[in-house]
Amino acid sequence: MKYKVIICDDDLAQASNLALKLGIAAMMQPEEVELEIGTTAQNANEVLSYLNEHPLDGGIYFLDIELGDNQDDINGVDLAEEIKKLDQRAQIVFVTAYDEYMELTYQRRIGSIDYINKSNSDLQQRLNETVRDAVNNLAKANFSKKMTFSYRLGRIIRNVNIDDIYYISTTRAPHKLCLVRNDGTAEFAGDIKNIDQQNEFLKKVSQSYLVNPKNIAQINLKKNEIGFPNGDVIKFSRRFTYVMKGMINTYNLKQNSYRI
Repeated sequence: MKYKVIICDDDLAQASNLALKLGIAAMMQPEEVELEIGTTAQNANEVLSYLNEHPLDGGIYFLDIELGDNQDDINGVDLAEEIKKLDQRAQIVFVTAYDEYMELTYQRRIGSIDYINKSNSDLQQRLNETVRDAVNNLAKANFSKKMTFSYRLGRIIRNVNIDDIYYISTTRAPHKLCLVRNDGTAEFAGDIKNIDQQNEFLKKVSQSYLVNPKNIAQINLKKNEIGFPNGDVIKFSRRFTYVMKGMINTYNLKQNSYRI
């Protein structure tokens, strides 16, 4: 698994030294873990510009708290807050020469995973362990994400366990979908083609329907119908009959005693 690392330090020599040590830390990780430096920046704007051009979902960020000499410059704590807006699963690590800033990161509730003093005699070992922790956090988050379907209602993001979903269908309104789950329904803006491509647990059975095979109660191959535990019955396209037969075999689904 490849993880992007972002370094921000206004001292280029310090940033280069940190990048070198992170390269060593990467070699201390399991074989399947790969770290890649996305950018080595000297100010907050460079980091934010990079993220706008290369959006990340779970980057690992090593930030110096004191950035720039001017009082108006964005410091590392401010930058961390902006990063969290762009990358919600960001793993923030503060690397600084000043321990007195640690309390500030707690007060601002940044949620950093570590605060490392540059002058630590065991800096390399600390970086090895911090990288390991960041990778473990992201691995757990990735697993959780695989078990969750997310959709947006206005500014609110809702998360639903995939095992609770019966099917997703188009509606009469353009670009609006209907999510049917075990406890009700919800409509949200989206494109069924994109939902299909982004969610492996759903299976396409027509231009209008994506179904969760685990929650199919019954399949009628003669009538091209799929039944669900809540009593809903939807139609699948005849050209998807082979898909239905495959699901019957794979998931041991119940089918009516009809023959085509």
